[in-house]
Amino acid sequence: MHVKTAIFRLLAAALIICSALVILEIAVRIVSPQRNMGICVNEWDRNAGTRLIPGLKGKLSCSEYSINIAVNSKGLRDRDFPYEKPPGTRRILCLGDSFTFGYGVRADETFAKLLERSLSESDSTGSRWEVLNAGIGSTGTAHQLALYETEGSKYSPDIVVVCFCPANDFFDNIASGLYTIESDTLVRHEAVRTRARGIQRFTRFVPGYRFLSSRSHLLNLVRYRVAAMNYHELNRKVSQSARPENVVTQHNLLTRALLDAFQRSCAERGSRFVVMFMPPPRTGEVGQWTADMIAYCELRGIPVLDLDPPFEAARRNGVRAYYRIEGHWNAAGHEIAARALHDFLLKNCIAAD
Repeated sequence: MHVKTAIFRLLAAALIICSALVILEIAVRIVSPQRNMGICVNEWDRNAGTRLIPGLKGKLSCSEYSINIAVNSKGLRDRDFPYEKPPGTRRILCLGDSFTFGYGVRADETFAKLLERSLSESDSTGSRWEVLNAGIGSTGTAHQLALYETEGSKYSPDIVVVCFCPANDFFDNIASGLYTIESDTLVRHEAVRTRARGIQRFTRFVPGYRFLSSRSHLLNLVRYRVAAMNYHELNRKVSQSARPENVVTQHNLLTRALLDAFQRSCAERGSRFVVMFMPPPRTGEVGQWTADMIAYCELRGIPVLDLDPPFEAARRNGVRAYYRIEGHWNAAGHEIAARALHDFLLKNCIAAD
């Protein structure tokens, strides 16, 4: 009798919980519908702060697109490449955030893959070109320098292109905790692991999580709250490390030191270092910061490609390069970036070899 009563109570509790979740799901869909992106592609990494989950396959979906995602065995959104460069092959390593990764487009529509095809078609020397897409969302220059030194350099790239996103890279560089400036010296640290990253890592092992995350608005509401918690926890760490009036100064000093270190690290390994500045979706956004950083790169002899002019020209010609709601480049945006980068590299890096 006691067993039957216990079973009945468990079933009743399960029914109440399921009913409550259904009601909450309906309420979220009505009041605050969410983007059902389907999968989380990043995880915490001790060396680089965050990385793509090796071997991950799934779908990213929102109201404006639905794309398949496949991450190779080494954590790149690309096909597998051996570390050792094959004879007669020239390599370019593209490092950047979610724009480089290619949210909103297929893997073969990213500017890295478009560049790979255009260089192969235009090369008259018989060289084979490989352009590796090492983009990882929610990263800045600090993450990308750490990734290059621990993983990217193993591919022996001839050219390293760092895609700088002024809208968030300045903050990400400090928030990562990977590097600090101490007594005018850039000091490397282990990555900061927040509580939110621990929660995100745990969800990979929850049965049915991926299925529900591609369908449930309630679950995605919780996911985005956890992501916001990660951002706010990092923001608190930044606020505690400097007075508010010094944060912008820290942004600039650390970013300049990271670019200098990147340039030295590439030179030591025989790679050319290029910085590609990505235009913000809205004209005038962080414009002065971008101009100051471009001027600094030119002063240091770092080849700089500013994508603002070609994107502005495309906008004036009626080309829409960004998703209106989601905010990343669409296929047209990646084509603009690939053409500009192709021409820039031919003029400033490849022709000089």
